[in-house]
This record gives sequence, C-alpha cells and structure tokens, in this order.
Amino acid sequence: MKQSISDYALPVYRSLSEHHQLFGVGEKAFYCICMLTIVLASMVSIFCIALGVIALAAVKQLCKKDPLLIDFIFENLNQANYYRG
Repeated sequence: MKQSISDYALPVYRSLSEHHQLFGVGEKAFYCICMLTIVLASMVSIFCIALGVIALAAVKQLCKKDPLLIDFIFENLNQANYYRG
C-alpha cells in the first residue's frame, strides 16, 4: 500500500497557536509599561502610576485588532539601519 503526503496528519494544539496576553496587551509591552511605571513612581512621584494606566489603556486600544502590533514595533526598533559586511 503506497502512502502519500496527504495521508499524513500532524496534530496542532490550540495552546501553541494562541498568543499570550496580559490585559489584552502582549507580554513584552505589558512588562515594559509596568517596569517604567514602577521606576517613575519610585523616582519622581506616586502620580506616575496614573501615566502607566493611561499608557496601558492606549496600548490596549492600539492592539485591539492586532495583538502582536507592539511586538512588531519593538522588533523594528531593534533592527540595525546598516549592516557592515
């Protein structure tokens, strides 16, 4: 009996295809906002927590349709402009 490629099946688990989010925002963006808020609150004023909440709400609105938007922005900011050969 000859088997073809279409007869081969591979299970895809749903947990591997879902993106991990905290409060509707990607993990990297959430942790960056939280760390920046904590540092500003300890160094400047306790009222900087309100700025962190506003920043989190703004990022949540940006990521409503595309949850990986902030991750793409972080990756593009970290890319080099010129590569030396």
